[in-house]
Amino acid sequence: MIRTKEPAGGPAMVPCPAARSNPAGLGSTPDCSKRIPEPPLLRPMEPNYVTGLIDAEGSFNITISKDENRTTGHRVVCEMHVTQKAHSASVLYLLKEFFGCGVVKTDNKKTDGLKYQMSSIEDISRVLIPFLEKFPLLTSKYLNYTTFKEAVKMLENKEHLTSQGIEKLKGLASQMNTNRTFEEKWDFVNEHSSKSTITPGWIRGFTDGEGCFYFYMGKQKLNGKVSSTWILQASLEIAQNTHDVAVLELIRSFFGCGIIKPKRADNDLKTAQSVRTVSRYVVSNLSDVMNVIIPFFDAHPLLTSKSLDYEDWKTLIQMKTSKEHFTEAGIQRMFQTKSRMNRGRKDFSRPSQ
Repeated sequence: MIRTKEPAGGPAMVPCPAARSNPAGLGSTPDCSKRIPEPPLLRPMEPNYVTGLIDAEGSFNITISKDENRTTGHRVVCEMHVTQKAHSASVLYLLKEFFGCGVVKTDNKKTDGLKYQMSSIEDISRVLIPFLEKFPLLTSKYLNYTTFKEAVKMLENKEHLTSQGIEKLKGLASQMNTNRTFEEKWDFVNEHSSKSTITPGWIRGFTDGEGCFYFYMGKQKLNGKVSSTWILQASLEIAQNTHDVAVLELIRSFFGCGIIKPKRADNDLKTAQSVRTVSRYVVSNLSDVMNVIIPFFDAHPLLTSKSLDYEDWKTLIQMKTSKEHFTEAGIQRMFQTKSRMNRGRKDFSRPSQ
C-alpha cells in the first residue's frame, strides 16, 4: 500500500440517476427534489486528497432498523458519508462530482452541518469500493471500511433477506466505530503505517479535515509581573486520537520537522493508553513554518474554508516578521486579524482574485 505520485484521474464514474428502483432492504434513493442549492465549485479534486478527507471526516455505517414491510422485518442501510459545516459545502459537492454519484444533504440543523452521502449499494460497489482499494485509507478508519465492505457484499448476495443474515449484519455493525477497542486500533495502525507512505494530496485532504492554524498572542511575564514584551507564535496543529498516533508520525516524517504532543517515553501500548486521548502533530518553530509549511500549502492549497484561516495566519506571520507588533496600531491590526480566524470567523466570502 505504498502511494506514489498523484494519478491524473479518479475512479470510474457511475451516473447517479434522479430515480432508481430500490430492492428490498437496499439503502435509500436520493431525493433530487430536495437538494441543497449547489455553490460554485472551487477546483477539481485529486484521488489522494479524497482519501485524506475521508480519513479525516468520513464515516462508514451499517444501520439496521425494524420495518414490518420488509421480508425479515428489518431494513438495512450501508452508508459512507463525509461531513462539513455549511460554509465548506463546496467541498462536499466536489466529492459528489468526483465520484459521479451520491447526494449532499443536511446532517445537523443545529450545528449547520452538511454531509455528502453515498448509500446506494450499486454506487458503493461500483465506485467507492474500487476507489478505496486503489487508494486505501491510512487511519484506523480502514478497519470500519473492511467491515462495511463485508456488509455490502452480503447485501449484494441478498443475505439480508434471511434472519441469519440479519443477525450476522447486526454482529458486523456492533464491531464498528466506537465499539472497537483502543488496542485493536493501535495494533492495526502501527502495522498498517509501517507499510504505507503519504502523498501531498493526502496531507492536503487530511489537513482540511483535522488541521488548525493557530496564532498565539500574549504578554511575557517576568517575576510575576506582566512585561511590555509580546510573545507571538504561529503553529500548525493536526489532531488525531492517540490510538492513531502512528499516522501523525508519518506526517512528521513527511515534513521533516515538528513534534508530537504529548511526548511519550516509548511506543508501547500501555504508555499510549496512559496519555491524553487526543495527540497532536505541532509545528511552531518559525523557520520550519516559513520554510516548510507555508511553501507546502501555497503549492497544495486547501479546499475548505480553512484556506481563509491559512491566509490570515500567513498575514499574521508577515506582520510579525515586519515587526508591526512594536507599535500599538500594529498590535491592534494583528488582534483584529486573529479575531476572525477559526471559530471567530463570520465572513466566509473569498477575496476576489
